[in-house]
Amino acid sequence: MGLLESHGGYRRANGEAFVVAVAKFKTLDDIDVAGKRVLVRVDLNVPTRMGLVTDMTRIERILPTIRELVEKKAKVVLLSHFGRPKGKIVREMSLRTIARQLGITAPAIYNYYPRRDDLVTALIIDAYTSFGNSQLAARDAVPAEDLTGRLMATGMAYRQWALTYPQRYQLIFGTPIPGYEAPLEQVFPSAARSLSALVSIIEALRLAGRLQAAAFPEVKNEYKFSFEQWQSYAGQDNVISMSVAILVWARVHGLVSLEIAGNIPPFGPDGDALYRYELESTVQQFFKEQL
Repeated sequence: MGLLESHGGYRRANGEAFVVAVAKFKTLDDIDVAGKRVLVRVDLNVPTRMGLVTDMTRIERILPTIRELVEKKAKVVLLSHFGRPKGKIVREMSLRTIARQLGITAPAIYNYYPRRDDLVTALIIDAYTSFGNSQLAARDAVPAEDLTGRLMATGMAYRQWALTYPQRYQLIFGTPIPGYEAPLEQVFPSAARSLSALVSIIEALRLAGRLQAAAFPEVKNEYKFSFEQWQSYAGQDNVISMSVAILVWARVHGLVSLEIAGNIPPFGPDGDALYRYELESTVQQFFKEQL
């Protein structure tokens, strides 16, 4: 969900090519979009007469970008509208007109996301899935008996994923979108899976008798339903393990959020020394030494 320009070259309606300077924007040559859902905001307010598009210039300028994304195996989502004067729906001013001109069936336009919230939900699930894949891969790359190594690996992978995909990170962990309420039954499975790597490490620590959390606060009764909901999707982990995992997550989330926003200075040559220090402090606080 970052800002992209297709390339620096453009073509006027008369076919004459020209180039503009593009600063601070990545182009389609700079990133790998294969398998990713790419949201493209397009302007399709084109002139029409009697149900036909009379000037295809805007559409012709859009098509090269769309075709390139499709060729690069992206999942393309076009975000647009086609006029709604004074908020009123006018049948003649419909994207169906554009669809007919492009040879697309009208239902195909709306098959994916009939509403903005449906698109947002799909993007959130995609982000949680990508994040979860990263977390589980990092955990499983370390032997199961090395719980300290597993925590450090998943923690470092957390930061790396957030820095690689800051827009996705903000979508799932940042400020809520005004007017949007996530459908819990759709989003919760991927959300629970995304944090299951961390929870499983803390749970394994508890089962091994190595979890130091004797004075950890108890969950209030009115909030226990949230943990029961987690258990219904992500397994029967102990409440204390989930509680400690949430605290660990809150700590790393705070540092990562500040770093993404540019609100903390870098520590160490690659900027991760402060973050690594926090992970090591977490190990010292919650991990008993192995006998």
